[in-house]
Amino acid sequence: MATLTRDNARTTQELWSAIRDGAPGVTVDSWGGELPHYGYYVGGASWTLVRARNTITPDDVAGFVSQHDSRYLGMWVDGDRVYLDAVDHIYRSTDAHAVATARRELEIYNISTRECEKVA
Repeated sequence: MATLTRDNARTTQELWSAIRDGAPGVTVDSWGGELPHYGYYVGGASWTLVRARNTITPDDVAGFVSQHDSRYLGMWVDGDRVYLDAVDHIYRSTDAHAVATARRELEIYNISTRECEKVA
């Protein structure tokens, strides 16, 4: 089995490519592993970078990546804003909702359904 190590340059490139190509969102494994097939991504593990889509730069992305130790980093677009967030992968729905509630997150991402779920 290969050893996984953090790769900031690759992570930055993957996030920047998604932004540049107009993707609505993406999650990147900063260790270079295979992304989970089930469970939930819960944001709010650290501070979130928010930039206007037409002003965000590769340097903004690189700075965000270099300041976060989280394995999973996510990007999504809402209107004209791009959000970069450190996210945790949590297997159980009840646990994911509890963590999201504690972090005051509005939604979590269901990996299996590829849909966001509102946090009650």
